[in-house]
Amino acid sequence: GGHPHPLYTLQLFPVRYFEVTLLPPKKQQRMPHDEFSRNACVAVGISTRSFPLEGKQPGWDGQSASVHSDDGKFFFGHTRGRTSLGAFPFRPGDTVGCGLRLDTPFPVLFFTLNGQLRKTVCWVEEE
Repeated sequence: GGHPHPLYTLQLFPVRYFEVTLLPPKKQQRMPHDEFSRNACVAVGISTRSFPLEGKQPGWDGQSASVHSDDGKFFFGHTRGRTSLGAFPFRPGDTVGCGLRLDTPFPVLFFTLNGQLRKTVCWVEEE
């Protein structure tokens, strides 16, 4: 009485992850890459439901965390970004991913750029 097929164990990590690809501005709004980084900022990250969708960038308070395209810095709970975790600016054409691992004692937030895990990995906790 054995099984006709071998039994496999599938281990799933409790991870939430999404990716965003930045599209170039419409033709009438096109600008060079340096001008894009000076005049535009796209934030990719996570927030609570109570975070306002207008008026502030994600990461500027304790209700959200993100990386910003203009300087590639990580923001959580402050308007000054952190570079100690590894900054990575991103531009139109890049794909940025944001993930949250929930299988550790503290949730771990991580980011990818064009499919590559970036150095920016941190525990999400209040300072």
